[in-house]
Amino acid sequence: MPPHPPRRRAGSVLRLTYSETAIVQALDERRDEAFSRDEILDKVWGFDANPTNRTMDNFILKLRRKIEDDPASPKHLLTVYG
Repeated sequence: MPPHPPRRRAGSVLRLTYSETAIVQALDERRDEAFSRDEILDKVWGFDANPTNRTMDNFILKLRRKIEDDPASPKHLLTVYG
């Protein structure tokens, strides 16, 4: 697979892993829709992989730390409960 282009935040290059970039791209494709953890896991890792929901939580936490101004009050990567 070709490398993903670098992401930027406020003019600075963000260092995202391949999986982080794939998650951001998956979310961007359905920008105004809620995704279940399983949908993201399947889209990014595929049906045959065995990552857990906790894996997804950890990636979102890392992404919030990189993307959000205040990771405790995210404006871009939101969680819908229920």
